[in-house]
Amino acid sequence: MPARRLRFTPDLRGKTAVVIAGGASLTREDCETARNSDAVLIGVNDAYRIVQLDVLYGSDHPWWAHHWKNLKDYPACLMLTQIHGNVQPINLPVWYVEGVNGSDMQAKTLHFGGNSGFAAVHLASLWGAAKIVLLGFDMQLNGRRHWFGDHPGGMNKKSDYSRMIRAFEGANCPTPIVNCTRETALTCFPRKSLEEVL
Repeated sequence: MPARRLRFTPDLRGKTAVVIAGGASLTREDCETARNSDAVLIGVNDAYRIVQLDVLYGSDHPWWAHHWKNLKDYPACLMLTQIHGNVQPINLPVWYVEGVNGSDMQAKTLHFGGNSGFAAVHLASLWGAAKIVLLGFDMQLNGRRHWFGDHPGGMNKKSDYSRMIRAFEGANCPTPIVNCTRETALTCFPRKSLEEVL
C-alpha cells in the first residue's frame, strides 16, 4: 500500500525528544535509559531493533522493502517516510511527510538535510519539542559504520559524513539540541551524558 500523507502534527510541546540514529557507539543501555524517561523516542531506520520507539523515520524505499516484514508485528508507533508512494507495495501503515531538500531548520517545511537523522531532528523541532537529545549520531567511521554492522546488499552505501556534519552546522535549529552520543564527530552541539540530560 502506498504511504498516506500525514495530515496531523504530533504535539511535542514541553517534551524532550530523543532522536536515535544508527552510529556504532549506540548502546542498548542508553536506549533503555531514554525509554524509561518521559522523553519521546524518534528512531531512524534500524533503531526499532534496539528499543521500542514512538516514531520511526526512514527515508529510503529499499530500507522499507527489506524491513517491512519485521515491522508488521512491531508495537504501535508512528511510521514515517518522505516520499508519497515510497513504500508501495509494502503493507504497513506508513505515512509520508512532505519536505524539501535543504538544511534550514528555521523553515516551517521539513528539510531533509541529506540524511534521515537530520530529517528526524527537524521533525522533532517542527513538532514543538522543548529539547532534542541525540543518540547514535557518530558521524564518523570508527571501525564500523553502524551499531548493527552493515546494511544488507545494495543498501550499504558510503556515507559522506563531512557533508552531513556541515548540514547540522548550518541548520540554525530553533530548538536546543544536546548531543549525548558516546563517540561523535558532530561537535556543533553541547555534549553531555544522557544521565545529565534526562
